[in-house]
Amino acid sequence: MMLLTGYLATEGTATILTMFENTNVNLSLFVGGLIAVLIGFVLYLLLKGKKLSGWKVIKDGSLSMMPAIYILILAWMIGSIIELIDTGGYLAKLVEQFALNVNYLSLIFFIIAGFMALATGTSWGGTFGIMLPIAAQIAVVYDVELVLPAMAAVLAGSVFGDHCSPISDTSILSSTGAGANHLDHVITQLPYAFISAFAAGIGYFIFGMTGIILISLISTLVTVIVIVMLVIWQKNISVGKQ
Repeated sequence: MMLLTGYLATEGTATILTMFENTNVNLSLFVGGLIAVLIGFVLYLLLKGKKLSGWKVIKDGSLSMMPAIYILILAWMIGSIIELIDTGGYLAKLVEQFALNVNYLSLIFFIIAGFMALATGTSWGGTFGIMLPIAAQIAVVYDVELVLPAMAAVLAGSVFGDHCSPISDTSILSSTGAGANHLDHVITQLPYAFISAFAAGIGYFIFGMTGIILISLISTLVTVIVIVMLVIWQKNISVGKQ
């Protein structure tokens, strides 16, 4: 559906890139999901043997989605309120007003973007759209070579905050699709998110000290390996005591 809507919206010669560029994502998701549900229902009706009635399947399936629906509605309400009071814009102005150390520009943007995504529950609309232009503008003023690292830091921090936010629509739908408690899902993915964020923060800090991307990347990978080894060591000690 993404390719189809992109093809219909493309003027002139359509390529893979132009189709994805002009695609209607919301419509594609809705139509694709609807087709998947209809195909699944037809396949269920074709099953042989004892099974529940089609009406009961529809009723129970609809009821199972209700928690996700009202959580999403409440999350969107909170997100709308945050957008109306311009929380993201306020945080972005604070970044511009403070005297920034150019060497640690990427680390600062990583932290700010993570906090914004955590507060707004979204990585794209509430953080990407606000912070990317600001990061690029500030980086150009200080040093044009910092544009890519600063924008990468915004992307990384935004994804981290979005994963940790209980009002993130992706986390809500993931927990519902897996049949897990929403808060349990958010809590259990926090260790993975924080390990990645801590390692990334070390990498951005080393980049601020050295200005060398390769050293920063190696330090990030080493940090992850060390943390994993410590976790395994601690687990072995606990098992040995038992």
